Amino acid sequence: MSESDIRIRLENLAENGINFEMGKYFQRGIEIFRVSPIQLAFYTFLSAFAILFTIFIPLAPLVIFPAIISGFIYVPHAISLNKQHNTTIFYLGFDKLWPLALANFLVIIAVSFGLMFFILPGIFLMVCLSLVLPLVTLTSLSATEAIVFSFKIVYHHWVQFLILLFILLLLNIAGFFLFLGWIFTIPFTFCVLFAVVEEILYKHPDTEFTFTAEEEAYFRKLEGY
Repeated sequence: MSESDIRIRLENLAENGINFEMGKYFQRGIEIFRVSPIQLAFYTFLSAFAILFTIFIPLAPLVIFPAIISGFIYVPHAISLNKQHNTTIFYLGFDKLWPLALANFLVIIAVSFGLMFFILPGIFLMVCLSLVLPLVTLTSLSATEAIVFSFKIVYHHWVQFLILLFILLLLNIAGFFLFLGWIFTIPFTFCVLFAVVEEILYKHPDTEFTFTAEEEAYFRKLEGY
C-alpha cells in the first residue's frame, strides 16, 4: 500500500469514522504485548531514566520525549508482522526526531490553549490529538497533516476514545502503585494504541502493511542485506 493510498484511506476515515471496537483493541494489544513483554519492560525502564536526565536540559524533553514514545509504536508494528527485531528498534524514532518534536510541540500548544478555557476544551483536544505521534511515526504525514487526521478521525468516536484512554490511564495509575508495575502497563498501553492505528491504516481488504524508510533500512540491516 503506497503512501498516496494511505492518505486516501485516512481522508475516507476522516469523513466517515472507523469501526471502533474497544474490546478488539485490548485483545490485540494483549496479543502483541505477550510476544516481547520483557523487552518492552526493559525499554520502558531505560526510557524513564532518559527522561529524568533530559528534564534538567532546557527544552530537551520536548524533543526527546516524542522520539521515545515513537519507539513504543515501532515495536508493536514489527511484532505484528513477525519481523526480526532487537532493542535498537526502539530508537528508530530518533531518525524522525524533528517531525515528531514539531508534532509534539503543536499538540502541547493546542491542548494548553484549550485548558485555558475552563479545562474541558483542553481535554477535548487532548483526546482528539491522541493519535498524532503514532501517525507521524508510521507514515510520511507532516505534523500538521497528522493533527488534522487525528482530530477528524477521533472526533467521530470521541466518547469511545475518551473511555479507552481513561481505562488505560487507570491501568497505569495502578501500575505505579504496584512498585514496578508501570514498566509493563506503559508499553501495554502503547500496544493497545497501536491496535487502534493498525485498524486505521491497514484493516481494509485492499491494504497491506507499509514500512517507513527508517523501518525498511532497519529490517534490511537485521536480515543482512
